[in-house]
Amino acid sequence: MTSPRATLPSRFAVSPPVKSAWGADGVKLRGYFCWSLLDNFEWSYGYSKRFGIVHVDYPTQQRTVKASGRFYGNIAKRNGLE
Repeated sequence: MTSPRATLPSRFAVSPPVKSAWGADGVKLRGYFCWSLLDNFEWSYGYSKRFGIVHVDYPTQQRTVKASGRFYGNIAKRNGLE
């Protein structure tokens, strides 16, 4: 079994508790939820920050799956990291 930590791209924003548990021996990480499916309006930041796993071009409303969305989708397809 490969370490999940090795397969977690470092550029993805993951909370510190999840990041420390990801791949730690004896820790059963049973689920993970992404913050937001789509880039959207945030009360604190307006449209300037993008948190979704799908990029939204606001003028055209075109959606494009980000690398983090493909990563999350692969985990869902396999029901795990392997």
